[in-house]
Amino acid sequence: MADASHRNDYTLADIYEFGLALHCICAVVRLGVPDLLAGGSLEVSDLATSTGAREEPLWRVLRFLEDYGVVALIGRKVALADKGHLLRKDHRRSMWPTFAAIGPADAAHALAFTLRTGNAAAEEALGTSFWNYLATHPDEQEIFDAQMSQQARIQILPYIADLEWPTRGIVADIGGGVGTLLAAVLQAEPSLRGVLIEQPQVIARARDFLVELQLTDRCDLRQADLFAVPPHADIYLLAFVLHDWMDEAAARILSAVRQGAAPSSRLRIFERLIVDGVPPRRTKMFDIGMLLLTNGRERTAAQMEDLLRKSGWKVEKTLSNHGSAHMIQARPIP
Repeated sequence: MADASHRNDYTLADIYEFGLALHCICAVVRLGVPDLLAGGSLEVSDLATSTGAREEPLWRVLRFLEDYGVVALIGRKVALADKGHLLRKDHRRSMWPTFAAIGPADAAHALAFTLRTGNAAAEEALGTSFWNYLATHPDEQEIFDAQMSQQARIQILPYIADLEWPTRGIVADIGGGVGTLLAAVLQAEPSLRGVLIEQPQVIARARDFLVELQLTDRCDLRQADLFAVPPHADIYLLAFVLHDWMDEAAARILSAVRQGAAPSSRLRIFERLIVDGVPPRRTKMFDIGMLLLTNGRERTAAQMEDLLRKSGWKVEKTLSNHGSAHMIQARPIP
């Protein structure tokens, strides 16, 4: 496989092949193949029986994925190779949610619909908006929440040690999923209290997560949408939220937070900023993902600053210390 720095060397045939490999990995992950192989190799026939798949098509897909280091084959027996172990749910660096969740790969073939209409491809591919699809499919919502928790652990939690947090007060995480980021902040500063604002179908799992961490006595759970004025807080968090929305809707979210904020409040946004010609290049890939799923977008630093200013916020500082995620801190404009 060519290094990403030589991506211009990929042929069109290579790119086509990578697309097929992605769909094959998503399929075997959703069937639970990596988890079944966690204990060792199995016959393809046994895998087919356990997953409800047909043996011959499954064999052909696994044979293709052997070339990508996902599985290893000995005769008709299958074992996990190095990359395959990362697809197990129980792996400490598991990427299972990335490939199991409904996402860009499911909507990509409807991209022409987006280009023609300006609407998210997910509407054509799923028959409804991405958010409504999740709300009406609890199993998919749960996988999506796991994916968001995974992204928070890898790309956002490392920032907690870099930032100063008040020794007392309230931190409000708006659209914070099951509370992965907020819980980490509360654990880092034992005197802080938290408010988690999420949709009803997420709140129940958030409660279970916070009970497990023994943080329910320090965290209030509020059912509300992103456009409602949140309660007062000393620190507001928006992690991978704004990229789900086009500018008008993102400005409404920021304006609502501004209405709830005091002059001393601070807003901390975690997003991937596009920096043309400079790594991380994958931010442009995530930008297409947003286009496909929600008609949202990743933004440049200038676009983010302009969006904040129009919504009553002024950027104080931006950090880019950890991977592709940036931290943008803003204060209210008087």
